[in-house]
Amino acid sequence: MHTLQSLPRDELLQVDVDDLLVTSLGILRLRERQRVALFVHRDPFGRHLSCLVFVPRDRYNTAIRRKLQKILEDGFAGPVTAHYTQVTDSALARIQFIVKTTPGVGRLKPIRKSKNVWPMLRGTGLMDWRAR
Repeated sequence: MHTLQSLPRDELLQVDVDDLLVTSLGILRLRERQRVALFVHRDPFGRHLSCLVFVPRDRYNTAIRRKLQKILEDGFAGPVTAHYTQVTDSALARIQFIVKTTPGVGRLKPIRKSKNVWPMLRGTGLMDWRAR
């Protein structure tokens, strides 16, 4: 229940039930093995993507947020129009990025695959020898 309550309200209202289930279960699994994770949802009209990024709290800082923002902008071919950070007593910090997209156009699949995301995270300071 806490997982659903901590999600951004827009995510709860705009994401279909199946995607919400996958995201919620993914977030629950992060508690077992803390690592960098990315969950992407497209709004129903195709105007933007909501990207929830979870990173270890002790590694999170503004430089990391800017690097993640650049990765998402390059990966989805659109500007980040807003970001919201949540840092609590949890071991993970959550950053929500809103990426503007052109309706009907978008590159959702390539960046979503972990084999494409991990090489982009090299050099951000988020990956160490345990995460590889």
